[in-house]
Amino acid sequence: MAAPIMPEVDRYKQYEVLRREDGSLWELGRGAMGITYKAYDTNLHCAVCLKIINSTYLENDNARHRFLREARAAAALRHPNVASVFNLSTDQDSYFYVMEFIDGETVDAYVKRKGRLEPIETLNIGLQVARALGAADRQRLVHRDLKPSNLMLVDQEGESVVKVIDFGLAKSAKGGAEDTGTLTVEGFVGTPHYASPEQVEETDLDVRSDIYSLGATLYYMMAGKPPFSGSVGQIMSQHLYKPIALEPLTDLPPCVVSLLQRMLEKDREKRPQTPRDLQNAIVECLGEIQGGKTSTLVPTAGNTQAEPGTTVPQPETAVPVESVLPELPTAVPQPPPSPRKRRLLVLTIAAIALVGAGVYLYLQQNRSQKVATQQTVVQSSATPILTPTPAPTPVQEIATLSIQTEPPNATVLLDNKSPDSPPSTFSHVPFGKHQLTATLDNYEPLEQEIEVTSGTSPEVHLTLKPKPNRRELLTEEVKKYDEGTPEYLTAYVRLVQFLTSSGASDAQEETAKLSQIIDQFRNRTPPINKDAFDLFYKQVVSDAADLNILNALLWLADNERGTEAFNSYQRAANLGDSYAMMKLGRAYLRKASTDDEAEGFRWLNQAFNAPHPNLEAGAYVGDCYLSGKGTKQDPLKAEQIIMPLANQKVVPAMTLAGRILQYKADLQRVEAEKITSPQQKKLLNAQANDWDRQAREWWEQAAAKEDWNALARLGQCYQEGWGGLPKNEAEAEKRYQQGVEHGNVLSMFFQGLLIEKKPGRRAEAEGLISKAASAGLPSAEKWCSENNVTFSEVRSDE
Repeated sequence: MAAPIMPEVDRYKQYEVLRREDGSLWELGRGAMGITYKAYDTNLHCAVCLKIINSTYLENDNARHRFLREARAAAALRHPNVASVFNLSTDQDSYFYVMEFIDGETVDAYVKRKGRLEPIETLNIGLQVARALGAADRQRLVHRDLKPSNLMLVDQEGESVVKVIDFGLAKSAKGGAEDTGTLTVEGFVGTPHYASPEQVEETDLDVRSDIYSLGATLYYMMAGKPPFSGSVGQIMSQHLYKPIALEPLTDLPPCVVSLLQRMLEKDREKRPQTPRDLQNAIVECLGEIQGGKTSTLVPTAGNTQAEPGTTVPQPETAVPVESVLPELPTAVPQPPPSPRKRRLLVLTIAAIALVGAGVYLYLQQNRSQKVATQQTVVQSSATPILTPTPAPTPVQEIATLSIQTEPPNATVLLDNKSPDSPPSTFSHVPFGKHQLTATLDNYEPLEQEIEVTSGTSPEVHLTLKPKPNRRELLTEEVKKYDEGTPEYLTAYVRLVQFLTSSGASDAQEETAKLSQIIDQFRNRTPPINKDAFDLFYKQVVSDAADLNILNALLWLADNERGTEAFNSYQRAANLGDSYAMMKLGRAYLRKASTDDEAEGFRWLNQAFNAPHPNLEAGAYVGDCYLSGKGTKQDPLKAEQIIMPLANQKVVPAMTLAGRILQYKADLQRVEAEKITSPQQKKLLNAQANDWDRQAREWWEQAAAKEDWNALARLGQCYQEGWGGLPKNEAEAEKRYQQGVEHGNVLSMFFQGLLIEKKPGRRAEAEGLISKAASAGLPSAEKWCSENNVTFSEVRSDE
C-alpha cells in the first residue's frame, strides 16, 4: 500500500521548513515512516533535520505514546557516529522529531557516484557503524532501518566520519519490564533490500537484526548492488530462504567474504552476537588485508598475452602466495648442460628469484592494499627480460602505542579507528601527526593531536575532565533571569525536564513549584494576551504540558482552538481538574449529536460533583435540565440547582436565573388568561411582572461581569420594553452590537431579527443569523430554514 501523502506545511513550532530556489519545500528524503526536511531552528538560529512522521504509524494513543517513549530513549543516545536527536513534539496534529543536520553525503549517493568501494574503505565505514550500534545496544535500542541512505559520510579534517541517521525511529529491544505493546509494531517496518529475516517475519528484534542490515549494506558497497533483488515479495522471501550470491564477491579477500556470510546468516544465533563481536571481526579482517599473514593475496598474470613491443601490467586476479612458486623437483645429479641449456637455466633461476623478491616486497608493505606490480617487456626476436619495479621506501612507524586514561576504561580512537588489541593499544602507527580522541560517560570528550616520531614514548597518558554538573548549570541558568520573564519560565522548565528524566529525588517537589509559577503567569493581571502567548510562551508551556503539569495544560488549552484545545482539556480532565471537565463538557454539548450531548452532560456532572467542584459546571448542568440537552427536561430540578448558585454570584447561573424567572413569568401570564376573576388575574400578572423585573436585574448583574448572553437578554428587555424598562430599539441594538463584537451567537441572532425588516439591512440580517445558525443555535437554524437562507452545518469544537 502506498504511503499516504502528508500535507506540506511551512512551520512546525519553532522549526521553519526551508525552501529550494524553485519554491518547493527542501525535502531531504521520503520513506514509509515519513518525510525529512531541511529546516531552520528560529530559536537557536541553526539548520536542523526535521522528520515528520507518517500518521499511519500513529493511529491510536498506544502507538503515539510508544513513539514518544522510544524517541525520548533515542534522544538520550550520544555518540560520535550517531546523528543526535534533540527534540520531539507535535504540531498541527503532526508528530515530528528534530535531528542534528549532517552536511555530508549518504553512502548510497557515494557508491552511485564512485562505484564499488575497496574492502578497506568499506570495512572502516562498517567499523564506525558497529561502534554506533554498540552505543545504541547499551541503550537497548534497535535502529530497524539501517541502509546506505541512512549512513552519512562527513569529511572532518581529511578523515571520513560516518554518522548513522534516523535513530529517532529506533525501537526498544525486548527485555526487562517492557510490555509487549511497546515491543511489537504492527506491519513491516524497514527497507526490504536491507531487512533482516526477523523483520520480514515480524518477530521481536534485537541488535542482531541491525548487524544483518549492516551486512547487507556492506555487501552493496563492495558488490555495487544489494544481496537480493526482485519484487518486494521476492526480496523478502530471499531474505528468509536464499543464500547470498558469491559471484559479485569473487575478487574480495576471503576474510571479507566470510565476514559477510556470517553477518547475513538467516539464523541470528550464527551471526556476530554483539556489536563488540562485530568490531573485533572487522578489525581482524582489516589486519589480514593490510598484511602479516602467509595467506595474503598477490597478483598473477593469468591468461594475459602480450603483443611484441608492448608493456603489459600484471592483472590483479588474486591467488594465494603458495600457488605462485612451483614445487621444485628433488635434486638429482645430471650431466653438465650444453651452453644453450645452461643459459636457459640461468634465466629460469633468475626469473624465480625475481618472483620471490616480488612476494617478499609485497609482504613487507603492511600499510598498503596493493603490492608493487611487475612488468614484462617483450621485444621482437628477443628473449623476454623480467624487470622488477623498485621496492618502495619502508614506512617509518612505531611498533605499538598504548593509550592510558585517567579515569580508566575510556573509549579511545586514533584517527577515528579502534585499538588493534586491548587495552587501548595501537600497532604499526606511522610517523607523523594523528588525531587522538577519548570518551567516557560523565566526562568531557577529549580530542588531542599527537605527533609520532622515533623518540615518541610507547605510552601516552590522558586525563579526562568530569562534565559540569548539569543540574548546577540549569539552576544557575534559572538564577540569571528575573522572575516573571519568559526566559525565567523557560529556564525553570528545562531544569524540571532534566530532573524528571534523570529520576532526581526532588523532581516531584520542583515540578510542584513549576506548576505554581505557571499558575502565576496564567492568572497575571492584566492577562497575557494570545499574541504574546504564542510568541513568547507557547513552546515552553507545551514542553511543561508534556510533563503532565496541570496548570500548563490549562494555560495551553485556554490559548488553543478546536481539536488542540479539546485534546488539552481532555488531558487535564483525566488528571482530575474540574475546570477542564467543565470545558470538556461544554465542548461535547456543542457537537450537537445525541451521544455527544449525553457525554457532555456526564462531564459537567462530574465537574460539579468533583472534590473541588466547579460551580459554573453546576450552572450548565441546570441548563441541561432546563433545555433537555443530554438528559430529560426537568425545569423544577433546573431551578433547584441554578438559583442557589446565582445567589453565590456564579455568573452563568445568574444569566440562567433570569431565564428561569422569565419562563415562570410566561407561564404565570398564560395561567392569568384562564382566570375570569379580574382581581385574581391582576394579582397573577403583577407576580409575572415582578419576576420579569427580577430576571432583568439578574441579567444586569451578569452583563456587568461580561457575560454576553446576559447582555443579549438585556437587549431584548429594551427592544420589547420588558422587565420594567422603557422600549428603546437604539439601546437594544447597542447591546446586541457589543455582543456581536465578542462573537456571541445569541447577540447575532437578536440583532438580525431587529434589523431584518429595516430598509437596506436584510442582507446584513441574513449574514448574522446564518452565522448564529452555523454555530448551532437552534432558533437561528429554524429561521434560516423558514427563510431559505443557507448556513454551514459543520460544528466547531471551539
